[in-house]
Amino acid sequence: MKNAIIFGGIGFIGTFFARHLIEEHHYEKLYLYDHESISDKVEFRKKMIEAYPQIEIIKGDVRKPINFIPPNKIDLVANFAAVHREPGHEDFEYYECNLLGAENVCNWADNFDCEKMIFSSSIAPYGPSEEVKDELSIPVPTTPYGGSKLAAEKIHQIWQAKDHKRQLVIIRPGVVFGPGEGGNVSRLIKAVCKGYFVYMGNRDTCKSGIYVKELCLAIMFVLQHDKAKADGFSLVNMSMNPSPSIEEYVNSIARLTKTNSWRPNLPSSFLFIISYFIDLIAKPLRIKHPFSPTRIKKLIRSNNILPSWLIENGYSYKYTLDGALKDWLKDSRGLAMKRSELYPSEPTEAFPYTPPTDEIMEKYAHIFEITEPLPQRFAKLVFDKLVASILLAFSLPILLLIKIAYVIEGLLLPENKGPMLFYYWGVSGGKKIKKWKLRLIKTKYIEPEGASRHDWIAFSAEWTPESRTVVGSFVKTWYLDELPQFWSVLIGDMSIVGPRPLSVLHFERDRMQGNVTRSLLKGGLLGLGHINKGTSEMGNSIYEYEYINHYQSLSSYALLKLDLWIIWKGVLVIIRGGGH
Repeated sequence: MKNAIIFGGIGFIGTFFARHLIEEHHYEKLYLYDHESISDKVEFRKKMIEAYPQIEIIKGDVRKPINFIPPNKIDLVANFAAVHREPGHEDFEYYECNLLGAENVCNWADNFDCEKMIFSSSIAPYGPSEEVKDELSIPVPTTPYGGSKLAAEKIHQIWQAKDHKRQLVIIRPGVVFGPGEGGNVSRLIKAVCKGYFVYMGNRDTCKSGIYVKELCLAIMFVLQHDKAKADGFSLVNMSMNPSPSIEEYVNSIARLTKTNSWRPNLPSSFLFIISYFIDLIAKPLRIKHPFSPTRIKKLIRSNNILPSWLIENGYSYKYTLDGALKDWLKDSRGLAMKRSELYPSEPTEAFPYTPPTDEIMEKYAHIFEITEPLPQRFAKLVFDKLVASILLAFSLPILLLIKIAYVIEGLLLPENKGPMLFYYWGVSGGKKIKKWKLRLIKTKYIEPEGASRHDWIAFSAEWTPESRTVVGSFVKTWYLDELPQFWSVLIGDMSIVGPRPLSVLHFERDRMQGNVTRSLLKGGLLGLGHINKGTSEMGNSIYEYEYINHYQSLSSYALLKLDLWIIWKGVLVIIRGGGH
């Protein structure tokens, strides 16, 4: 029976390492010692920890003497507890946590005769430098964080030196990234996908980093290696080899999320001036912001770390940078994370779309390789124009009656009056379009600032029943709020059949979780996936990929037959009155 304790265990690295020990090394009991509560963590970590009955959380602070008495012999101690966000803490806080934590963890390991320990240090002790640093390089820390980590390393080395049977592995990881981390790489992904990332004269700046799953593999490789066992003490840099540049990170993200990789390049001096100005205003007001001069410095300075120990001892990397990000993308809680983690108040119906599974990515690999929107099919285009013209003509009397109903309701219930039509920005075939709709909700539930930008979120209260007008409830039940989109089909923004067009917000989220369909084909009033509304299959992304596959492979006649079948199934959904 193997048991381990992880100090700082419910942190980002701790949760992944706990899972790795259980799944890959069959540890039967894991104690996660942390002063924070699991309820304060993101949904991703909570679910990960709750999935394993082998895990027990112990509440405690490593800055204070550790009184926990384990009922079983502890085979492995991992000290991941740290104050590390920089900037973000007072200088003394780094030393208080990293030094007192090291002393208390080592004292505890002494008391319970633990013989194996892992300590997570950092590359910060090396200090900033354009030169390549390996484990033999002399550390020159320039920050309280780097200095406190170096001192903590020495405290752990003293613990190991007391007994030749003890084994200590000190790791110096670069930026650790992966699902649920919410750190530098997550921010970079968001910036690239949202289109506001700019280079700051730092295209070639090297940023050593390692995928969190690779880190777990590499730690256990070192711990079990004969050389590490014989030496007793091992100091190991943990990073990809070679360290990627900022441009390589950006290009990799752009490839995998199908975004434009071109970014403007601004001089760093210009950004320094802006960051100091923002900091000058924000600090007295205690406003947190991501533009501190310290962060700007970190972005333009290289930390090019060479993992010599791993290279010399034959470690075989499992993940490239592309491979790591792709693995992250495949995880439904990866780039988009859990819906409840990012959008706690949004109902599932607002965004039911799932990430592509391994099966989808393998079966439709050719679709993921497409980088431009698919060419229009002439017969489908003619069909769209003809049907849209006819249905728009039939819709005009209905829209007139609805307008009269809106006016009457506004007279009887003044709080319900307001315009009948509105639009928010959506995406169809990778292009930004005006998505026209009929107003369903009372104007007091419309967020004015968002509405002025035509942002979907301003109108998202439609999912709250009490927000709807009387006419709006009727209109939604029978999908009449979609009638104006026949105009969108007529002017070429949409199609009768295709993947449902999403708001810009939801399109970005769908793309971030790995889907590409809405970048390739015009959005449709009806779709192969949308006709499953009201069933458990609604939102399953496989149907969108099936339709694109048919779009590419079927003859014009066969594609028209498929579209007519989808329209018929859609009519049945409408007749059932399933709008909500």
